[in-house]
Amino acid sequence: VKALLMKTLDGYASAVFAYGQTGSGKTYTMLGRAGARRGASESASSTRDDVETASTSSPTMNDVGSDDGLIGRSIEYLFDALGREAAGGGEKAPTKVVVSVTSYEIYKEKVIDLLADESSKSLRVRWRSRDGFYVPNLSRRECANAGEALDCVREGAARRRVRSHKMNAESSRSHAVLTVHVERYFGAPRANGGGDRDDDVGASCDDSGDVEITRGKMTFVDLAGSERLKHSGSEDAGSRETSLINKSLFALGKVISILADESRDAKATTPHVPYRDSKLTKLLMDSLGGRSLTLMIACCSANERHVEETIRTLQYAARVTSIVNIPESNTSRTTETIDARAS
Repeated sequence: VKALLMKTLDGYASAVFAYGQTGSGKTYTMLGRAGARRGASESASSTRDDVETASTSSPTMNDVGSDDGLIGRSIEYLFDALGREAAGGGEKAPTKVVVSVTSYEIYKEKVIDLLADESSKSLRVRWRSRDGFYVPNLSRRECANAGEALDCVREGAARRRVRSHKMNAESSRSHAVLTVHVERYFGAPRANGGGDRDDDVGASCDDSGDVEITRGKMTFVDLAGSERLKHSGSEDAGSRETSLINKSLFALGKVISILADESRDAKATTPHVPYRDSKLTKLLMDSLGGRSLTLMIACCSANERHVEETIRTLQYAARVTSIVNIPESNTSRTTETIDARAS
C-alpha cells in the first residue's frame, strides 16, 4: 500500500478495495476498531440519526495506533510523506500542496454523499469523456492535516447504513467509497510589473512562469458483503438490501471476468465490458480497467461453514490478478502570472 501512496503523490490514481462475504472483516480492515459503531445487542436497524449519536462515543481516529485500519494508517503516511518533503526543501519540493477528501456510499443503487449536510439526497452519476463516470456536486473538503482528514473518515463511517442480522451484528448495507485527492504545484507564477516589483515577491517567482501540477488520488472501497438469505435471516427491507447488494456484486464480478479474459488473450477481439450495469461498476471503471494502480484485499471467514463463500472469494481474487492496467500520471503544465508590483 505504501508504494501506491507514493505513486499518488506523483500524480497517479490508486485504489484499494476490500471484497468478501458479510462478516469477514472488510470494514475492520479498512477502519479498524474505530469502525465499530454499534454493539451487537442494539436494535437490528440503524437510522442515520441513531448512528450519528452512537459515533460520538466511538474511539477517536486522531491517534493512529495498532488498532487502526488501512485508511487511517494511509492518511497518516501521506501527510508524513508530505511533511518530510516540505521539511527537506530543495528545488524538487512543491511550492503548494492541496489535500482534499470525498466520501459517498452506494445504497440500493443510489449514490449518497456522506459528507453533505443533506446526506440522504441521492446524487446522479454522469459521464465525461475526460474523466469517465463521476458524481457531480459531491462534497469535497480540503484538509490541512491528517486529523482533519480522519475527521472526514469518521463522519462518513458514522453516516453509512448498517443493519444487524444472524451473520453480522453490524453489517454494512452499502458500498462505501472514500477518496483522498492530492494536488501538488511545482514552480511559481511569473511576475508581472516591471521596475516597481517587490523584491520578496520577485525572488519567489520563476522567470518562466511555468507551473507543473500533479493530481493524484487514493481511493478506498469497502464493498458490502455478499450473503445468502438462508444464512443471514434478513427479512423485508433487509432482504431487499441483500438482493441489491448481491446484484451489484454480480455485475462487478462479470466486469472483472471479462477484463481478466481480455488481459490473458491479447489477440482476442476487444469485448464489450458492461460497466453500465450498476452504479458500482460505473464508478469503479477507472480502478478496474483504466489508468489506476489497484490492489484488492480478499477477506475470508475462518468458519468452515462458509467454505463455499471463501472459495468464491479466492476465485474472485485470482481473476483480479489477471487484469492489466496501464497507469498514467495526471500531470499538467500551465503558465500563470501574478501582479508583482509593490502595493
